[in-house]
Amino acid sequence: FDHPHLYRLELLISGGHEAHSFATTFGVRKFEVRDGSFYLNGDRVRLMGVERMAGSNPEFGMAEPDSWISHDHDDLKHLNCVFTRVHWPQDTRVLDYCDRHGILVQSEIPVWGSDTFKGMANEPDADILANGFEQMREMIARDRNHPAIVIWGLCNEVGGQHPPAYQFAKRLLAEVRKLDPNRLCSYASNSLEKNPERWKLPRGMRIAIAGSAAPESLVRKFDQFGAQMFQLWGLTETTPAATVSRLKRGMESLPEDEKYAIRTRQGLPLPFVEMRARSEGKEVSWDGEALGEIELRGPWVAGSYFQLPDSAEKWTSDGWFRTGDVVTIDPEGYVKIADRSKDLIKSGGEWISSVDVENALVAHPAVREAAVIGVPHPKWQERPVAVLVLKDGCTAHPQELRRFMEEKFARWQVPDEYIFVTELPHSSTGKLLKKELRERYKDFQWSSQTAT
Repeated sequence: FDHPHLYRLELLISGGHEAHSFATTFGVRKFEVRDGSFYLNGDRVRLMGVERMAGSNPEFGMAEPDSWISHDHDDLKHLNCVFTRVHWPQDTRVLDYCDRHGILVQSEIPVWGSDTFKGMANEPDADILANGFEQMREMIARDRNHPAIVIWGLCNEVGGQHPPAYQFAKRLLAEVRKLDPNRLCSYASNSLEKNPERWKLPRGMRIAIAGSAAPESLVRKFDQFGAQMFQLWGLTETTPAATVSRLKRGMESLPEDEKYAIRTRQGLPLPFVEMRARSEGKEVSWDGEALGEIELRGPWVAGSYFQLPDSAEKWTSDGWFRTGDVVTIDPEGYVKIADRSKDLIKSGGEWISSVDVENALVAHPAVREAAVIGVPHPKWQERPVAVLVLKDGCTAHPQELRRFMEEKFARWQVPDEYIFVTELPHSSTGKLLKKELRERYKDFQWSSQTAT
């Protein structure tokens, strides 16, 4: 908190004609940020943070009663949580509870979706800017005891260096500092690579990444800044983690390329989580090549969906959860996601992992984002097509990209066509909407060369 005392108590007792008053402050908690580290009452600390998603209980939705808000936040206290992240706007009852129980709230102004700054050249739209200012000013006034993080979605969905997005963040941060110079505020962007001298990351920093497979180029890039990235994999039904990718003891002496190959896999199952991969009703070999749908069971793996009796097919007859993710498992037990079953590309009887091809494409210096989809083909059933967003000021020719990819894949795995677009469709959480791309290019016309 930005004040040394958390609570002030004023007590007035009146009896007959006499009145007694008492006032005190208590709950001392001095919170500081120095040199990129957090200090609590002068001691450097690592803060335990848990995100609470309002409206996640299907019984209440966003109309949560006081009892449920208290129930959720009591759980946070039992976890020794001192930080929680919320999306703006948040119910004042949540903030009141956090004030009373010493939980810091990290509020987030939502700037999500690739269409937010669409059609804007260098400056943000006046309406978007005005809306951001209004939210920020209310956040500063109302959430006075809490730090705030500004416009989280700029990094993974909008592009923090896109001129109108950058100007939007710059102006909001200036407004924050004018209204409350002591407020801890920031915005997520991809400025680390562009301004490496500006940031000093803590030595030994580790970054868990999840949501989609991280390309090896990204892991290598963070290593250059002294930050070790590792993969977590799971689903909502595994609440939420099922595997983690860490090198086993003795693997430190492996060649660098082999270590990166292991670190970019989704990893080993967490304690008490069991896994298997099956194809056509049989378990596949743990040889790093055989493909199968990964199935899980364990104490925190869901056994059913709430009030959805028609979803029983998501579980096998012996109680394993069917994830829908197609994987390989190597002899050491490391899982590697090949694709979602619906995103695998079957070409001439062979399977192609769109994830592997996408991760290789984004390693090209001109490519910012890539999506690879299977498109109906007159000869091969399906062939991969790459839909690409290039980095600002960069160009790339399909032949150049084809040669780049043939250094890493067999020719039949390399996309036949390359389509350049200004942006790719994403969900509100930043995931690629491949279904939309498949619909968009379902009637794709192959050139005479690629059609044969």
